Amino acid sequence: MSWNVDNTADRQVECDSIAEQIRSWNWIVGGQYRLVDMMGKGSFANVYSAVNITDEADLVAVKISHERSEDTLVAEAKVYDKLFGLKGIPRTRMYVKERRCGALVMDLLGPSLGNLKDYCGHFSLKTVFMLADQMISRLASLHSRGYIHGDLKEDNFILGRQETIDERTVYLVDFGLAKTFLLTNGEHIAPKTGLNPCGTLRYTSLNCTLGNEISRRDDIESLGYLLIYLHRGDLPWILAESVVGGDEKRRLMADIKLHTPVKKLCEGLPDEFFAYITYCRSLRFDEQPDYARLRLLCEVAMHRLDYEIDGIFDWTIRLRDDLEWKRLLALEDVF
Repeated sequence: MSWNVDNTADRQVECDSIAEQIRSWNWIVGGQYRLVDMMGKGSFANVYSAVNITDEADLVAVKISHERSEDTLVAEAKVYDKLFGLKGIPRTRMYVKERRCGALVMDLLGPSLGNLKDYCGHFSLKTVFMLADQMISRLASLHSRGYIHGDLKEDNFILGRQETIDERTVYLVDFGLAKTFLLTNGEHIAPKTGLNPCGTLRYTSLNCTLGNEISRRDDIESLGYLLIYLHRGDLPWILAESVVGGDEKRRLMADIKLHTPVKKLCEGLPDEFFAYITYCRSLRFDEQPDYARLRLLCEVAMHRLDYEIDGIFDWTIRLRDDLEWKRLLALEDVF
């Protein structure tokens, strides 16, 4: 999500046109993967399920750019190449040019945390802390390769496919807004001001919302807001999302974030949430976060609240017997 003016209506026409082509043609990407169904729509690309024409058991996801957004998908594909081999980052198969669009083929994953929140409602503290441990690890891995994500939200954290060995693994996806925080000489980028916020305003860090350049600290602060939302289903500034006009909405959200004390933000939550957000906001622009410290907060909270770290999430048992939701989640998998 970006606050730059865009041609959303034009992209929707492209999106509908491509969907119609898929229904009408036998579209095979890269001569190997036949598109089956649309799974999700985005600002710059749409996601489809596909099957290997030589192996029907080989299911993949294909992200196809809108015609005027191929450069964004090309950049994202390059980021995935840099992240190759990291746990919790989906494997890419190929990038090809298809009918004036770019197509990125990747392993098919399971439901997003957004899907699962729709299914379960607010997540329990146990589930949030177990998720947080993995999500912090994903950010640590991403940052170790010199990148920041810039758009953390529930739809960009995906579980492995259900009923596989990866069904409890959290994946980080969608690097369309990712950027490097290192210069070619290895030095950290310099701070800037007066920028348009990047990402989803609900979760952007205070500094990002105020128009400042983002760095590693902003990713982990955004994650903190996301974790609070996954448990509570609310944040103090969510009402500002109803404001019409990007600039006014940004100003209002920035004002609420700036004037909401961390203690008030974390009221009623375990003390570890306060410690997490306070730590994030204390970091210097170029400082490397102490990821182990943040993961330890989750572990301490789990033990203090007498939760067993068993990998059993709110949805784990329910999904085993809920065949209808399994079917819906299979249709809605996105990356």
